[in-house]
Amino acid sequence: MGSKIGTQEILQPQVRPVNWSMTVAFMFIANVIMWADRSNFSIAAAVWQKQFSWAPAVLGIMLSTFQFGYWLMQPLGGWLSDKVGPRRMLGASAGGWSLFTLLTPIAPTVLWLTGTFRVLLGITEAPFLPSTASAVARAVPTRLQRGRYNAFIQSASSLGPALGTFFGAILAHSLGVSWIFIVFGGVGVILAIVWLNYASPRSDPEPTMPSNRDEEQQRASEPTIPISRMLSSGRVWAFIIPYFALPYCQFMFLAWLPTYFVKYRHIHLVEAGFLSALPFIVAFFAGNFAGWASDGMTRLGWTWGDLNRKLFIYLGAIIFAVSILVAATTPSVGVAVAMIIL
Repeated sequence: MGSKIGTQEILQPQVRPVNWSMTVAFMFIANVIMWADRSNFSIAAAVWQKQFSWAPAVLGIMLSTFQFGYWLMQPLGGWLSDKVGPRRMLGASAGGWSLFTLLTPIAPTVLWLTGTFRVLLGITEAPFLPSTASAVARAVPTRLQRGRYNAFIQSASSLGPALGTFFGAILAHSLGVSWIFIVFGGVGVILAIVWLNYASPRSDPEPTMPSNRDEEQQRASEPTIPISRMLSSGRVWAFIIPYFALPYCQFMFLAWLPTYFVKYRHIHLVEAGFLSALPFIVAFFAGNFAGWASDGMTRLGWTWGDLNRKLFIYLGAIIFAVSILVAATTPSVGVAVAMIIL
């Protein structure tokens, strides 16, 4: 009986995991497109507001609808990633949001339909970032290297809006608003199909680099933490409460910056697209620097009080708060742009 089972195991074909380099490349490129799709609607909204005489309240609702779908789905998106596996959820999420990006310009005068597509965009984007975190946790078993991978993948959240606002403004000015969604949505659909075709016959990422054996054993022995325990932890709330401020201000940058430059600073649409891209280009390099520096501090043993991870949170929060306050109150366009970039 034992030899028979052993023979079956030997004859059973081994399912190869997805290549980690290809997985990182896909997650980064897809993340760029995802954040571009979040931000390029702000360019369209700046045009549609004038074209269809949208009131400020209508513009605000249209810019906010994405966030409702994202907020509703993200907790479930993390659970789905754990259950289904990151490689499947990455492809399904990318294909879903790209489809709803393509559908967005069908009827901009029918506000409920446009708003619905934006909500569905948020719902389908929500599982993507939890899936990237799950993939990194599976493939990078040591904390000495995890920071740089997370930073590189997440830095796409800066490069994506930079490309979305810059090329979105060019497409809207030269070809028309609809082409923003056709180009970015079409690229996303193609990317999702290629990934799903590659990843479907393979398994989820596995460790491909030397790991810290003691750390692996410690992680393996840790029980699953229930959500109720997480929500009763003061350390968790110490992240949740201030983190509320970052996505809010990030939303203002993504959604309102082109309109702010065009309507309130009276800057041409193409120039406004370029200026809206600059803060995200700078953030792309700063985010990658923080990831490498954080891992470097870990390697040097500068980990007391989690300083290696928290230092950049503290510095970033202080600089961000001061610079955005100056940008909001200065009468100078140049100072406002400089502070927004900072």
